[in-house]
Amino acid sequence: MALTEAESEVFLIQPKALHDKVKWKQRSEAPFLYRADARVLLTESGDVRPLDLVLPYNDKAKTFTFILRYGKSENIRRLDFNKPHRNPGANSRTKIDKLHKHKWTDAYQDQWAYEPGDIEDPSDVQKSLGNFLHECHIDYESKQLGNLTVQGRWV
Repeated sequence: MALTEAESEVFLIQPKALHDKVKWKQRSEAPFLYRADARVLLTESGDVRPLDLVLPYNDKAKTFTFILRYGKSENIRRLDFNKPHRNPGANSRTKIDKLHKHKWTDAYQDQWAYEPGDIEDPSDVQKSLGNFLHECHIDYESKQLGNLTVQGRWV
């Protein structure tokens, strides 16, 4: 059964917490690809099954994505850095900036995007991740975010 827009909004506003530490890993198929995954706990029910946080990074293209994901395949909320986007639909000719968020909709699943106004400093990845987690109502401790170091420098 596919996620509905109403269900995605309920998941988004429910209080949550990172269940464990974000662990960054270099992808074996391409040395410039990194990814971190962490389970997200629904704090009222204690359930960790449906939600997780996915953080892919491409060092070659300098693209980052933050994803709150439901059921391993449906993105409730997604924040993209350095990736221009056009919304689907015949009347959607407006190009959306390289910094944009995706939200789940019944019509377009996670392909509908908008320019966010709540990212304080897009060049500060850790602060932007904190902004994203705050929007998704995910509590965390800073030590849970881990460090992504590429060629000796923090990304």
